Amino acid sequence: MPTQELDPSSVAKPAADVNLRLGHALRERDIILENAGVGIVFIKQRTVVRCNQRYAEIYGFADALAPIGSSSMDIYPDEQAYKRLGAEAYPVLATGQRFKTERLMKRCSGELFWASLTGRLINPEDPAEGSIWIVDDINDPKLAQAELQAITVEQQL
Repeated sequence: MPTQELDPSSVAKPAADVNLRLGHALRERDIILENAGVGIVFIKQRTVVRCNQRYAEIYGFADALAPIGSSSMDIYPDEQAYKRLGAEAYPVLATGQRFKTERLMKRCSGELFWASLTGRLINPEDPAEGSIWIVDDINDPKLAQAELQAITVEQQL
């Protein structure tokens, strides 16, 4: 039985196609992240690994590179709030579920604001792989709601 030789170009072509598709998928991901109307952040071992521009804007960073390497504790009003969120979120995340909450958070300037947070572990089997969080600044609607409630209570009195 004659042996068949592999044509090196036939092996290289599928690899090139995979690389092309992978490059295209990465460009799509980057465009999605940069055009999202919400902040998106990748946290690993409670450190910011990557985020989009909207996340940087919400927290008052100059750009999306500025928060990289910072502790996620920096965006909480205090250490107690940081620990409380972790204690509430991680048992839920460990089950593979998403965790959603509204919390008082802190901008770089120290200003406190209300944010909607939704997180999910990348791999519930290995929490060390990190988590992805969606952040939305809900401060204005939250303050308007509180003002409306105060007016309603005042009128009822």
